Amino acid sequence: MIRSLPLRLYSGLGIAVLLVLLVGFTTINSLEKQAKEADLVRHTHQAISYVRDIRFSIMQIRGGRRAFWVTNDPKDMDAYEKGITFIPNRMIELREFVKDNATQVANVMKLDSLITDLLRYWRTGGIISHDMPAENFKKIILLEEVRLAKINQQIEKVKILEEDILIKREAVVLSYNDRTKLILYIGISVLMIVVLLLINAVIQTLKSRYKAGLKLQATLEETEKASKIAQEKNWVLEGMSYINNRLQVVDSSEELARRIITAMVQYLEVPAGVIYFVDPKTEQLVTVASVAVSSSSKKSFVIGGRSSW
Repeated sequence: MIRSLPLRLYSGLGIAVLLVLLVGFTTINSLEKQAKEADLVRHTHQAISYVRDIRFSIMQIRGGRRAFWVTNDPKDMDAYEKGITFIPNRMIELREFVKDNATQVANVMKLDSLITDLLRYWRTGGIISHDMPAENFKKIILLEEVRLAKINQQIEKVKILEEDILIKREAVVLSYNDRTKLILYIGISVLMIVVLLLINAVIQTLKSRYKAGLKLQATLEETEKASKIAQEKNWVLEGMSYINNRLQVVDSSEELARRIITAMVQYLEVPAGVIYFVDPKTEQLVTVASVAVSSSSKKSFVIGGRSSW
């Protein structure tokens, strides 16, 4: 269990790193695609705005031409003067924004052709003057309206297709957004599970180590007790061997007692010692041998009674 802890940690950390890399790569990829689609959405909005600008400018010119015939005020032709430059430039920009869609490019090219025809008509056969007869004015207006109707129809076609494209692109952006959120949610959830498993593995290993430490401590204590008992037994056995080695070739009980007490004093490392025998005749304990005890201090003891000198 202890040796498996580094393996578990390294495995878990490896999985966590792989998850972070995978989630990061997928998220970045999704965000890049989302950014591209969002840019296309902005282009679509801009294209729709350009179409509206073109229509608005044409309508302003249309109204200004009619007002000029009535008022003969040159200011009414300001819209025309600005529009003949503004509209072609807007058409160039519009073509640039719709170049990613072949159908829309064809629609814009047709619109450009119709607008060019209208501008040419305004410069040539559709010129309006204040003093022109009403019949001539009416004829010019009718021909103008025919061209304007075709332009409005084509503008509406471009606008409708561009709005459909916008809806699709916005849906793609939303799908990428949802996909990014889902990836993040799943990645974070799995990463949290891995982290929790790692924490659990560490806790379990620490618990196992703690239990093993307690068990080892108990084993050491038991070993120390057993060692102490063994040392005591060895000490006794060594003492008996030590004494036995000094009891070889003994001729009398007094010599035996002397050797025994001498050996015991030496082995026990005590300052003095006395050994007594029981005298069966007097029923007294009589000193037989002693070490480091003066002769005057010899005593005899009545068993069950007081000592006597």
